[in-house]
Amino acid sequence: MGLFRKTRTADDDTLLLDQAIATHAKSARIDTLEPRQLIEVVGRVEHVASVELDGMVAFEIEVNDGTGAIVALWTGRRSIACVERGRRIALWGRAAPMRREHSLVVYNPRYELLP
Repeated sequence: MGLFRKTRTADDDTLLLDQAIATHAKSARIDTLEPRQLIEVVGRVEHVASVELDGMVAFEIEVNDGTGAIVALWTGRRSIACVERGRRIALWGRAAPMRREHSLVVYNPRYELLP
C-alpha cells in the first residue's frame, strides 16, 4: 500500500495564508507600512539569500502578503532553520527604508513560523 499525498493548489495556499493572517489580528498589510513604524506582518517567504553587507554576513528573506513585500534581514547569520521559500511566517520589528530600491526592511525581527 503506497502513501497518498494530496497536492496543494494555489487556492489552498491562499486560504492557509488568509487563515494565518486572521489569527494575527494586529498584523498589517504590507502595502500600508511606513518607515520607522513598529510592525507585525504575516506572509509567505518569496526569496531567501545569504548576503554580505559591509563585510558582514546576513540572512535575507522577502515576505509577500499579496499586497506588497518587505525584506527581513538577520545580521551575523547565513541561514535560519526551516525558513525557506514558500513558508508562511509572521514578523515583528521596526520597518526601515532600504538603501536599494524603494522598499522596507526589518532588521533582526522576531518571527514565528506558521503552518
